[in-house]
Amino acid sequence: MGAYTLENLRYGLDRDDVPRHYDDPLVDYAQETDMKAALETVRDFIRDEYGFRSFLATDIPIPTHEEAVARDDPAAHGMTPATQSKLFAAVSNAVVFLFPYAGLTDGVSTELGGVSEFLELSDELPSEPRKPPERCLVLENARFGSATVDEHRYDCKMTYDEYHYADDIERSLKNFLDYVWDIDQQYDRGEYPVHRLPDDYQFRAYKPEERRNTDIRM
Repeated sequence: MGAYTLENLRYGLDRDDVPRHYDDPLVDYAQETDMKAALETVRDFIRDEYGFRSFLATDIPIPTHEEAVARDDPAAHGMTPATQSKLFAAVSNAVVFLFPYAGLTDGVSTELGGVSEFLELSDELPSEPRKPPERCLVLENARFGSATVDEHRYDCKMTYDEYHYADDIERSLKNFLDYVWDIDQQYDRGEYPVHRLPDDYQFRAYKPEERRNTDIRM
């Protein structure tokens, strides 16, 4: 999970002399100027290096509720992006949140908090995490500035790392994934579970009419 669009200051400022985006090691690593393409380079590196079924959150072929409504198809089903992220994070062997210096990161910041709470990784919760925190990595650029993300480590149990240069990205991912791989080979899945979700947890995509019927409006 990570930012899918480059930082564009015109998004918030109506000026012609602001730069289109900041220089970012992730973009340098991918030799791209498009953030989604840069993340796809990271995804493909994991696939090629390890043969893992690596995917981005945007690769999930489930429409959002708004997309389901826009299809004007009574049979279309939609699920919120946050719910999709929780579901796929729960059943994945490893989860990586990537915060580059460039990019609009509001969505992934929200997902970081939502997934952390859903997997009960918060230090404030008395129960054991549903997924071992060693399976979750927060990788951020050293110049990335968000107090919420920077200090997330004080609230939740996860693996945290940062990168300064392009080469650091690949190195950090290799170290993290090598560790997860080694643990999976050494321990029984019951000792180091991918996920532990109660049987009564059900995820479903709603039809547009069903979603409207469940909305509460004040």
